[in-house]
Amino acid sequence: MWQVRLKAPPFPLSDGTPSYDVAFIEAINNWNPVLGRIEVSGTIGPTGQAVAGDNLNTVCFSDTVFGMSFGSSTLAVTQYFFTGSPGSETFTEADMIFNNAVVFDCYHGPLRFQPNGLSLNDFRRVATHELGHSLGLDHPDTHGQTVVAIMNSKESDVELPTADDIAGVQTLYGVPAMGHLENISTRVEVGTADSVAIGGFVVAGDPVTAVIRGIGPSLAEAGVPGVLADPFLDLHDATGSIETNDNWQSNPSEAAAISNVNLAPKNPSESAIYRILPAGSYTAILEGVGSTTGIGLVEVYKVDAGTGKLINISTRGQVLTGDQVLIGGLVASGVEKVCIRATGPSLSNLGVQGALQDPTLTLYNSEGQQIDADDNWQDNPTEASQMVAAQINPTDPRESAIFTSLSPGAYTAIVTGKNGSTGIGLVEIFDEN
Repeated sequence: MWQVRLKAPPFPLSDGTPSYDVAFIEAINNWNPVLGRIEVSGTIGPTGQAVAGDNLNTVCFSDTVFGMSFGSSTLAVTQYFFTGSPGSETFTEADMIFNNAVVFDCYHGPLRFQPNGLSLNDFRRVATHELGHSLGLDHPDTHGQTVVAIMNSKESDVELPTADDIAGVQTLYGVPAMGHLENISTRVEVGTADSVAIGGFVVAGDPVTAVIRGIGPSLAEAGVPGVLADPFLDLHDATGSIETNDNWQSNPSEAAAISNVNLAPKNPSESAIYRILPAGSYTAILEGVGSTTGIGLVEVYKVDAGTGKLINISTRGQVLTGDQVLIGGLVASGVEKVCIRATGPSLSNLGVQGALQDPTLTLYNSEGQQIDADDNWQDNPTEASQMVAAQINPTDPRESAIFTSLSPGAYTAIVTGKNGSTGIGLVEIFDEN
């Protein structure tokens, strides 16, 4: 557990991160998804100083390292404390001291430089590096290795742990079990304008490390006809677009992180974003490059073991017939009480043209067995009353909804139009635990 006692930034940080405190928690979450037997955490408190030998792991800014000067180019130092005699020491404390004389910003992507030619230091990637030290890693480049790594001794374009870094910590702590993986995926006909695929989700609680993917060409390998040839992803928060991606390998740091959690798309034309997302609402827009169209898949994966959750997940898209219905997939990591909705008529009230007028909803388990279905949400009075009590009932009687508890596993919700009708529909999944 880290005691986070950092000062306020002297200016607004470039990527909108509200504080160094939040950036440090994000740095912790750069490591947690790849750690096996341990999980790192932090608690944010008032600005303060580390105290040598107090058995607390503290991160702070200071003019010195417990009275010793920083080196001329030193950005931060992680200091260790032990008890016991040589050869039988017990590790008791690590304190991380950031150089108070250094200016730190926060940003993603390649290392930036100031007008004087000096690098613009990114607090988050320096914190990620120092956390690697606290986990037991050293500088590979000072030991004769030539590797791409966040743990190299010089700040670089690398902002996330790479394969070499991960191999090091997994030697120490093992490989994490991925039983906590949660995801929502929706397959849909991706059109243009109002008919692009729009995936919405809410992060609740602690920040979530997520992978968002836009898939198209690899669907052809599964026999899907008319796939989206070149998907493009645009991720939005409440302020607007925060990241885009065309080809998933275009950002090497993110591509390495995506590969490390076994979520690399099969085709280089497919899109993916790896990002730590604080609590809030997000929208992932999937469209075709050059206004191309076809069947695509928008997916959101939670890839950390933290307590943050993906809730209220939804995807809007065209509901046609045959292979072009709206298909939503969900993985539940534990017993989950959920409400799954298929809406259409109420979209017209929001100005959506060509909304699906009578959606139907069918729920299947991972073995392809139908476990529930609904046409009009008020058909089941018990479930309807539960939805009303939770204030998540659809607003139009023609819309469909299922309120149920799911055992751990994978599920598929299929939205179709009654009697072969078509239009723009919305599939939504609410976590009611």
